[in-house]
Amino acid sequence: MVGRTIASILDAYLEARADRPSYGTIKALASKLKQQFGNLEPRHVTQASVKAYATWRLGQGRSPSTVVTDLIHLRAAVNWAIKQKLLPPSAKLTFEMPVRRARPRDRWLTKAEVSRLVDGAVAPHIRLFILLGVQTFARRNAILELTWDRVDLGARRIYFGQGTGNKRRATVPIPDRLHAELTVAQQRAISRHVIEFGGSRITDVRRGLEAAARRAGLGHVHPHLLRHSGISWAVMQGEPLSKIARYAGTTEAMIERVYGHHSPDYLASTAAAVDF
Repeated sequence: MVGRTIASILDAYLEARADRPSYGTIKALASKLKQQFGNLEPRHVTQASVKAYATWRLGQGRSPSTVVTDLIHLRAAVNWAIKQKLLPPSAKLTFEMPVRRARPRDRWLTKAEVSRLVDGAVAPHIRLFILLGVQTFARRNAILELTWDRVDLGARRIYFGQGTGNKRRATVPIPDRLHAELTVAQQRAISRHVIEFGGSRITDVRRGLEAAARRAGLGHVHPHLLRHSGISWAVMQGEPLSKIARYAGTTEAMIERVYGHHSPDYLASTAAAVDF
């Protein structure tokens, strides 16, 4: 359908994803995209306008990675509209990314820092999200989708269910501190979802997590950093990589590739072989 603006495309895209845990994140970045591209049709989105958007977002203090994420979602929304036959195939966006993602930093939180983060969480659902993230290695969506019927406090097990694609999910034991927090949360629960606020399901925890991080003096803390930190602790403790991979719902090869350097025995035998 010719004549659709980016704003109307984003609105339709959001409506189609209203039940997804990532809805809050997509809605937030869609509002930014609308400010620059909202009145344009896809055919009017040029390399120059994309570069101007990147300059604007960087000027707001956002990182190159954030700009790339925004623009990836812009492409995704237009591609979705083409598949839904709301736009002709010729509307596909072909611009090049005006910036590159920053190289990932190997940042992880210490146990003391996580304790400060938990203490800085005013809202109980943010506090519980932090503990679930760091003690179960679960991804953000798996935690936000978790319902009480998959939490067995008696057997001390959490069944995160089936993932999609390479985002596998695990069944994990519940450590003591998390068990105590979940017990209290279940007694107060008024919805089927473990992470709730006022009886409503939560789809985005970024604001609450960032507020807790500010109170703890930790700078920027994103949801994935919790999983990353927990896995890093386990590797540094010398736990077998195969067990960590099973706990994290991923492959041993991935744990070796991303976290292997944290192991106390990392390449020790090779170093010994070349010593003289």
